[in-house]
Amino acid sequence: MGIALMVSGAAVLVPPALGQGSAPPPALPPDAGPGFARPGGAPDAPTRVARSISFRDAWVTALARNPTGTTAVQEIRRVSGLMEEVRAASLPTLGVTATYVRLDKDRTFTADPDAGSIVVQGKDSINVTGTLAIPIIAPQSWANWKRAGDLIETSRLNQRDLQRQVAVNVARAYITVFAQKRQVDVNRQARDNSKAHLDYAAQRLRGGIGNKVDWARAGQDLEANESLLQASFANLYRAQEALGILLGVDEPVDTQDIPVLPGMPSVDEALSETPTRTDLILANWEENRTDRSLNLSWTEYLPNVTLYGQPIFQSPASLTQPKTSWQIQAVLTWVLYDGGARYGRTHQREAQLEQAKIALAATIRQANSEVRTSLENFERNSSALQSARNSANLANEAMRLADISYHAGATTNLELIDAQRRARDAETLAVIGEDNTLQSALDVLSASGRFPPNLREENAQRSK
Repeated sequence: MGIALMVSGAAVLVPPALGQGSAPPPALPPDAGPGFARPGGAPDAPTRVARSISFRDAWVTALARNPTGTTAVQEIRRVSGLMEEVRAASLPTLGVTATYVRLDKDRTFTADPDAGSIVVQGKDSINVTGTLAIPIIAPQSWANWKRAGDLIETSRLNQRDLQRQVAVNVARAYITVFAQKRQVDVNRQARDNSKAHLDYAAQRLRGGIGNKVDWARAGQDLEANESLLQASFANLYRAQEALGILLGVDEPVDTQDIPVLPGMPSVDEALSETPTRTDLILANWEENRTDRSLNLSWTEYLPNVTLYGQPIFQSPASLTQPKTSWQIQAVLTWVLYDGGARYGRTHQREAQLEQAKIALAATIRQANSEVRTSLENFERNSSALQSARNSANLANEAMRLADISYHAGATTNLELIDAQRRARDAETLAVIGEDNTLQSALDVLSASGRFPPNLREENAQRSK
């Protein structure tokens, strides 16, 4: 069963649609007679937002456009480049060296004066040597290649964890915008109720049956509610801008629908599903990666064997170097003692493995704690929401009765103003309760690894 934000249905406080209605006339100053109104007026609608998005499309879009996620993609490319650089030490290399030499004159040798001089080295000479190096035995390079490949997987898992965080943040921002729109409705209805009360008090005062005390109190209440309404407009726009930033667009974004979350798990189900969380998969991978890196330390004590092949072109040929030739070399390199550097690297890897184990255990404890805490908060917030809705219904009924009594002349407007404020505050608490309940439900789904749902299945495969 999905969790949906339910809107309180009190008939007295059903608000008009956002952006409709006219701005209320300002309150009358205390020293003015009935019918006075100051010019101008406050905006009666939130700032118009051209773009809106559904709840599901919001976090799906954010995964593709959010700067945090796109930066993580480039980090994968950067680590892949490093892996290619490390891998090169294990693969053959081919190069060419060309040398041109010009001497002041030919170098000659006279063995027989009758035969003349023999040119040993010409005044101009060219030497071209190609070199092909093939690592035959390179255990250290192979080990570094494996470590670099593991780092690529680390970057990929880190990207998925960042995607989860982005999706959760976007969902929170979406719920916040929706709650702010509900708060605008509540404050608008409270303002409209105060305006109606002020109009009635002014009408009574003009008819000679009212008094300025009632009229001034009604005006003060209207201005207070107008101030709250304008503040809620500002808060709504701020939340829409925050949602737009998370979506990676340069404009505010509004909500389209009521946010609906997947079904809630039980405590046992949530605890059993936590291994599918991206942060736990990443922490478990880090432990395995550091363990493999440590187990490859023995490769640093083995020799390296490299095969070199060199075709040579020499012009002009000399006594010791023909015009074309080639040579092959097999070079063995074995470091018997390096001052303890290999031992130091091994100790470093041992410490990294212990750190990874500690981090994994801490992440597991944190995940389990988040599951228990979020479920407890969800149950408490759900109960508090029901009480807040009941309170709002009762406050609306009390306001209705106070309005009847005031119009009948049985009470002063003090009781009506107090009832209106209580109704407004009760509706505000209901909106806060709705927001808290949805946010805590999102916490449960995030803690158990169920949100975002498109990552859940793949994470479940990786965690096995």
